[in-house]
Amino acid sequence: MSRACCALLITVGALLSACGPASLNDSIAALQDSYNAKDYAAVVADAGPLLERCAGEKASSSSVWRIEKLRLQALGSQGEGKQALAALETLDTAHPGKVNAKLYSQIGTFVMDKSNYQDAILILDACKQKYPEMASTFEPLIADLQKRVLEGGTDADKAALKQLGYL
Repeated sequence: MSRACCALLITVGALLSACGPASLNDSIAALQDSYNAKDYAAVVADAGPLLERCAGEKASSSSVWRIEKLRLQALGSQGEGKQALAALETLDTAHPGKVNAKLYSQIGTFVMDKSNYQDAILILDACKQKYPEMASTFEPLIADLQKRVLEGGTDADKAALKQLGYL
């Protein structure tokens, strides 16, 4: 490597280290970029440390909610239904008014699209129990799930729907 290249690398390295760590907003934007790029594993992995940073920096509740929601959506997009349902229930307590039938339905759809029908019905059933007045939001999804299970689900998928009264 030539002296000029070495000098350039040292200069770039010095400039980057002088900039310090990314701002919280930049880190949240990077998390959003990972989600948009469908790098769901990275979103789930990076959300925890970023939430810890939020606590240390006393970040706004809206910043915390953005991170939590991205993590939840990434879990659903990975088909991690049980973890997503637990997160929905936790977030409903931590962020009153932010969790609703539409969010439950969205996450249930993500899980269903990963063919994790057993967990999808748990999420959609939880939505039905929590928001019975919002039936128009989730009933078409339950009907779609029933169709998918009948057309290509396993015996365990059928048993899960039957146990909850959907077959």
